[in-house]
Amino acid sequence: MGVLYSQASFKNSRVSTRQATTSANVEKITISNVANSLVAAANSLRTYITVRSEATTAGDDIRYDYFDNPNILTQGFLLKAGEAIDLEDQSAIYARAVANSVTASVDEGSG
Repeated sequence: MGVLYSQASFKNSRVSTRQATTSANVEKITISNVANSLVAAANSLRTYITVRSEATTAGDDIRYDYFDNPNILTQGFLLKAGEAIDLEDQSAIYARAVANSVTASVDEGSG
């Protein structure tokens, strides 16, 4: 039997269109290496969010997750120095720096 349904954390835009982005906000935040940092609170109107590490030194990486995970350094998704990630999720996003605190740019759109 084949796959009947494929589920993701966001609506499939081929089946159900997403809300258009009507406003956006860009800010810089500091991601701590001591405790998890809230990158973005849950937002039911979020259409996208881009998180970019401003770190320039190899090893100054970030790990992120969709909840305040106490094991984020081993279970979180890796974002290396200088990399960016585009997310289409409306839940909260937490991150923690692996070595040194890191500045990150966050671009969040709402609709």
